[in-house]
Amino acid sequence: MRLFNEINSDLLKTKIDEMADSILNTHKKRGKVLLFGNGGSQSQASHLAAELLIRYKKNSTRSPITAFSLSSDNVVITAAANDFKN
Repeated sequence: MRLFNEINSDLLKTKIDEMADSILNTHKKRGKVLLFGNGGSQSQASHLAAELLIRYKKNSTRSPITAFSLSSDNVVITAAANDFKN
């Protein structure tokens, strides 16, 4: 079991590093980070979008990262449900 946890831990660290690199590269190119989720994951996506935009700290020198949680906007959700129904 210990080996399994170590493997998963290394994989998780790699995936977090990849995600952070992707967000930073998007920010450098003046792009937008789009996040989404379902249920509790939607709440986490919305929270992360706010943290990237607000910058964590009052006196941060980092510029805001433009980020949106797609599943936080009822208009987007209902339009997608209406426009793409089978």
